[in-house]
Amino acid sequence: MATFNSTEYAIEVRTAFDKAASSKKEIFEKAVAYFGVEALRPKTGLSLRAMQASAKPETKKKAADAVGLSLAMAEELAAMIAEINKDRVNVWQDFQRAYFKPENPEPAPKTAEEIAIAEQKASRKQLLDANKVLAEQVALIKAEKTVLESQGKELPAERMAQLEKAEEAKKEVKAKSDALKEKIDAMMLEKNLPAQIKKVTDFRKAMAKFLKTNEYTVGDMTVNEILKHLNAAMPCTTSWVDEDGNKVD
Repeated sequence: MATFNSTEYAIEVRTAFDKAASSKKEIFEKAVAYFGVEALRPKTGLSLRAMQASAKPETKKKAADAVGLSLAMAEELAAMIAEINKDRVNVWQDFQRAYFKPENPEPAPKTAEEIAIAEQKASRKQLLDANKVLAEQVALIKAEKTVLESQGKELPAERMAQLEKAEEAKKEVKAKSDALKEKIDAMMLEKNLPAQIKKVTDFRKAMAKFLKTNEYTVGDMTVNEILKHLNAAMPCTTSWVDEDGNKVD
């Protein structure tokens, strides 16, 4: 294995900031081989704050121990990162993302509730597609009927029966689609309701803190009353002038 030189490595990283993520990942792997992966993780890696020049020796030692590095290597890593970021902020962090972020992250598994909603939506889409086909069929036969009537003729009984059947089927499909939409809306409401309740609760808590009162008082207030209190807290920036146009304080 080639000897790792942190000064040369910092230069390599700085000059490769605009390369593709795959190239950044390969470059980052060199640091992983030298410092170890735990010390380089974005959130749980070496604490750069703890390695500042003003930090106490015991603080630096504790930070180094936490990621399995000697104090000397921890100081080397901190100095190297500072060198990498000296001209462009967060260059090192960009290389971290290229290494630790999966290229194709696995989507979060759907909940049973989400699966049920998706199934209902798929069923409704089939109904909407069927309704579209029936609507086109009805329009076509009606167009034939109009043309024949303009010629003083009648639509054949067989085609009339097809028209009536298509119109009836269209009504049934639409009724099922509308009922399913109501069901989906109810399911979505039930799914999103906890998040909406939390938003309102957080708002009430924030307003109580801002207005220096309790949450129950805020809860009894209307939105207009809350806005009135907030507007009253705004600094007055209105400028008044007298009849001659002179500014009056």
